[in-house]
Amino acid sequence: MKRMFLFLIGCTFFFGCVKEKILYPGMQITASKQIAKDTFLFADTWSGADPTLIITGRDLILDFGGSVIIGSKDLSKPEDFTRVALYVKGGTNITIKNLTIRGYATAVFAEDVEGLRIENCDFSYTRRLPLADDVTKVKFPGTIDLTNTSWLDPIVKSAAVFLKNCAKLVVSNTKMNNGQNGILLQECNQGLFYNNSIQYNAGLGIGLYQSNSNQFLFNQLDFNHHGEHLNTLHGGIKFLGECKGNRLAYNSITHSGADQLFYEGTTRRELRTNTSNLIEANDFAYAPNYGIIKTPEGTNQVTNNYFTGCQGEIVDDEESAFTDRVTQRNLVELAIQTQELSEAIQVNTVLLQENDPQGCQYIIMDGYGPYNFDYPKLLLRKKEEGLYTFAIFGPPGNWEAKGGEGFKRMSLKRGAIPATLVLQADSTASKKVVELEYIGPSFKDAFGRTVAKGEPVKLKWQE
Repeated sequence: MKRMFLFLIGCTFFFGCVKEKILYPGMQITASKQIAKDTFLFADTWSGADPTLIITGRDLILDFGGSVIIGSKDLSKPEDFTRVALYVKGGTNITIKNLTIRGYATAVFAEDVEGLRIENCDFSYTRRLPLADDVTKVKFPGTIDLTNTSWLDPIVKSAAVFLKNCAKLVVSNTKMNNGQNGILLQECNQGLFYNNSIQYNAGLGIGLYQSNSNQFLFNQLDFNHHGEHLNTLHGGIKFLGECKGNRLAYNSITHSGADQLFYEGTTRRELRTNTSNLIEANDFAYAPNYGIIKTPEGTNQVTNNYFTGCQGEIVDDEESAFTDRVTQRNLVELAIQTQELSEAIQVNTVLLQENDPQGCQYIIMDGYGPYNFDYPKLLLRKKEEGLYTFAIFGPPGNWEAKGGEGFKRMSLKRGAIPATLVLQADSTASKKVVELEYIGPSFKDAFGRTVAKGEPVKLKWQE
């Protein structure tokens, strides 16, 4: 009897000390939560197709405290990412903040929600397709039926955030970089999107379909491009059809793809007219195609935008374009000072700075999408009369030549980044290789993985 009594006490003590799982795959969240900062790797424990976390309810605040949710064991293969991390199904006044998500097809998919807020999150490095793929076989928004979308649909597999039939949204201070698409909205109204970084995506920064009365203010929507492929569904922001009363103002939308802003008129199948939208004081510089495509069918106002360096500026309304970026910057600064928003918030200055890479020559495609200059890269810029000119980009640091073949002279053996390196080829060599080593501060590589400060990184080019 004594032994049995001690056994029961031991069991009670043991089970009383077992901690409830804070987050687990398949978890349904229906109440507010404050999560202590942690890293949750669900790749080994959850192989199903269902979303990792399902959220629904009323007046919820989910503060993840800077936690990281990872959905794949191998972050170097973004084309293999699957599933949705957070599925917000119905409900009102739901806030999601202070969360990083990596290794998923889609970070957040929300439908039928009123009053959803996403604040201070990082949903970068979601699913991307290799640029070598035949993009004509990829289902981008606009090439499939957007009225028949679910979280299993291919369109969702290519977006950091997908929002469907939502109203009174607020998305702020959130990163959605280095993916296929940033934000896709379908039938979403009265939203406010500000201070977001949605850059270096291989498709769209923001895409809207049948979405009305939304505001997009003070966002960074630069370098959203798909390279040389003849796919028009890339760019900073696109009104895909039947969008009315939206306002796009004070954003940086530079170095982005063809047809990058405005599509209106007709397609072969249906009328898709965008009307009564206001496009003002945005920076559309260095679009490799048109800064804005705007046909006369709609009643849209386009005014005081900046278009330097674009291959084409704007169809049918050239008088609305600024020719002086200083004037346009003054207008943006004035808007910041006067807090020109529907709620009191801290507005970030988003326009490119003088020392930022600027010009179509800096739209550099790197495997899965535009190169973001955050990691070291050796790039051949020109080959002429036996001289090979290379650019070395990346964060501040030092590089040194470590080997190679097929060249008989190089202009520099070591130096700091950025740098230009000129090599003279050996005409008798059948193979040409350049090998460098970079050492510098900590940085994130092309897949969002952290490389430690001082860790040597090999840079190699081969012809």
